[in-house]
Amino acid sequence: VYFWLFLCLQKMFLNAAKDLASDSSTFFSVDAITFFKIVGAKFIIGILWCLGILLLTFFIFLIPSNLVSILSMIGSIYIAVRFSFVTLLILDQPSLLVHEAIQKSWKLTEDNVSYLVLCYIVFGGIVIVGFLSLIVGVFVAVPVIYLSRAYLYLLFTKNTTKEIE
Repeated sequence: VYFWLFLCLQKMFLNAAKDLASDSSTFFSVDAITFFKIVGAKFIIGILWCLGILLLTFFIFLIPSNLVSILSMIGSIYIAVRFSFVTLLILDQPSLLVHEAIQKSWKLTEDNVSYLVLCYIVFGGIVIVGFLSLIVGVFVAVPVIYLSRAYLYLLFTKNTTKEIE
C-alpha cells in the first residue's frame, strides 16, 4: 500500500511538472498494471545490481578489499543513476513494456550521469537541511525533490525524444 501511494504521489508530481491540473481523482490514478510493471522493473534492476556486485566480488582475490568496496559503491551509484527514470517513464507512458522503460532510462541518462549525480547530491543536502530544521523541513524538502526529479525527467525526455525513437 505504501509503495502504491508513493507511486500516486510521483504521478501527481509528474502531472504538476507538466502543468496538468490535478485533483483528488488523479491522486489514485496508478492502476494495477502500471504498479506491477514498476515492481517488475525494480525487481529486474535489483537483479542487475546484484549481478554486478557478484561479478565485482568475484575479483575480490585479485584486488584489495578496500578497492572492491569503493568500486562497488561507485558501481551502485552509477547503476542507480542510469535507471533513475524507469519509474517516471512507466508512470508517464503506461504502454511501455518493462524492458523498454529500462532501455529508455539508460539512453536518457547516457550523457548526463555526472550531472545527475550532482543533482542527487544536492537533493541529499536538501534532505539533511530539512532534518536539521527540526525535521519539519523534510515535509517541504521531499516534495521539492520529487518535483525537481519530475522536471529533470521532462527536461531529458524533451531533449532526447527524437534520438530514442
